[in-house]
Amino acid sequence: MREILTIIRGNFRKNKGAYISILILMFVVSISLTTVFGVYLNTKRYDEELIENAGFGHFVAFLRQSSDEEDDKMLCEELAEKLQTCKDVERVDQIPAYYMNITDLNGHQGNSTVTMLDYQSEYVHYDIYDEHAKKITNIKLEKGDIIVPVCFQSVYDVKIGDIITLVYLEEQYSYRIAAYFEDPYMGSSLMGVKTLLITEEDFNEVEKKTGSHGNILSIVRDKNSKMNDVQFEGELNRKTSVSGYSWITFT
Repeated sequence: MREILTIIRGNFRKNKGAYISILILMFVVSISLTTVFGVYLNTKRYDEELIENAGFGHFVAFLRQSSDEEDDKMLCEELAEKLQTCKDVERVDQIPAYYMNITDLNGHQGNSTVTMLDYQSEYVHYDIYDEHAKKITNIKLEKGDIIVPVCFQSVYDVKIGDIITLVYLEEQYSYRIAAYFEDPYMGSSLMGVKTLLITEEDFNEVEKKTGSHGNILSIVRDKNSKMNDVQFEGELNRKTSVSGYSWITFT
């Protein structure tokens, strides 16, 4: 045993520099991993707080409208009822929405669908900002105004007063950008899907022309739920199979 310890001490003295370098490297890696995990957890917690404050549930299903309004209503009600019977579901909110495409915004054409919501919806509430990034607490939109995500400033170089043109069922709609809002759910510049906010008058005008709208099902999990996100999503998927209709969930 003494001989083994002598050999170990000799090797350590001979390669002391290498061992110290390894220890320093391990320390740096540990600090880096701790920092990464800390940032991830704090960011996740911050996003969850923003989403909860905005009024969204833990999971959201986006249901695109079809040409038959009655079928849409029946399917939406059926899905909502099935979701409500899932274990640990506290409630399911049905949020009216439209899904349009950007045809022009400062010369840019959108490459994905945008979700249109009434900015005064009883279900969702966003933080709204002016061009100086100052929070607005009592904004009042006029007909033809629209509120876009903050990320549009970097993605499309938009400014207050710019015009955005969208298309839905081959009909074009143009709105003037009046403010920005922070979208915790789909506000990242890396995400293709975005949310836009318009007035109730404009929202109803689209419905009058088209006769239908889509829906967002916001699923709120019971605060006493013992299931993790994967288990909860699995429970939702098992209970919500509707023939001929698909839906997408986001965590």
